[in-house]
Amino acid sequence: MQPLRPDATLADVQEYVEKMEIERGLAGLSLGSQCLKLAEEIGELAAASGEDDEVPGECVDVLILLASILNRAGIDLERTVADRFPGTGRVTLADLPARMAGSDLVGLDVAGLCVRAAIETGELCRAVRKLNGAPSDPGGRTVVLAETCADLVLLLGAFAHLLSFDLAEAFRAKEEINNSRVWT
Repeated sequence: MQPLRPDATLADVQEYVEKMEIERGLAGLSLGSQCLKLAEEIGELAAASGEDDEVPGECVDVLILLASILNRAGIDLERTVADRFPGTGRVTLADLPARMAGSDLVGLDVAGLCVRAAIETGELCRAVRKLNGAPSDPGGRTVVLAETCADLVLLLGAFAHLLSFDLAEAFRAKEEINNSRVWT
């Protein structure tokens, strides 16, 4: 597969992940399975939080899983995130850190962002359970999968803003590593 362009949009990421999963034999994994994998990757992101050089790669793993989940649910990631920034057009990976500069997330440190990511992942799992026919939440809480995924993507932008890394560059670097792995 061709690597993502430096100006890759979120739609490009979603399309890339769809093709990548087919190529690696991962396309048949269930939505629930990918949610469990996302929780695992959020844990790895938290574990890497003391090693700033590992955080970009872990953010990419989270982004890949988010795109995978949204592909399975038929949700357009770019449109969902763009709705948060009306009138700004397409959303690129390079845009995300700058778009987060004015958000309340930039006041958090890496550990705080990890906690928020864990909370959002719990919300995402609740939304997927609901999609899969689980009973309503006894507390009456409702969660929209697209919105929760958008929140997680924005958190990734906040990580990139805080640690000054380029998400598109991190994506290409991580995929270079992933392309050398054997997927079974």
